[in-house]
Amino acid sequence: MHAVNVAISRPDLLHSWVSDVAGIFEPDYVWHSQAQIWLTAGEGERTIGELFGAELPDRAATLVQWGIPAPAAGKVAAGQTAEMGEAILSLYRSARQPALADRGRDLAAAAARPGLVLVATEDHAVGSVAQRHRAAARAGARSSTLTGLGHWWMLEDPARGAKVLAEFWEGLPA
Repeated sequence: MHAVNVAISRPDLLHSWVSDVAGIFEPDYVWHSQAQIWLTAGEGERTIGELFGAELPDRAATLVQWGIPAPAAGKVAAGQTAEMGEAILSLYRSARQPALADRGRDLAAAAARPGLVLVATEDHAVGSVAQRHRAAARAGARSSTLTGLGHWWMLEDPARGAKVLAEFWEGLPA
């Protein structure tokens, strides 16, 4: 999300950009169910407090349920602090609709720099496959489909993800 925002507003700062969440800028995007909870005052604080207040093994188990592979889930869980919880709530609440759709109106400006939108087909948190491809087209970006991978594609198949990224960057002008 942040890379796309920079590509829209300050492309002069970038040589290229990559996003795996471009679908969130589509006007018909709806936040996933967990984000809907985090967007709700009181309920968001309660659920973040429960998650981040749990014992480390329980936090890691929740992350595994969310699709993060076990070794990485333990490392992420170890970093879950009250400050991180506040940051999550603040970030999601700053990006509630219509903020993302409004920002998406300027998506064509991202075409000032080469872009790549990664489309992990089993990632249902960042818009549909069609929304992500549509956003890529509006941003003048290439898209690359990561069939069978989810939100944590970079942990599920790091070699495939690295290959797609390397091919994109190697194909850019110097």
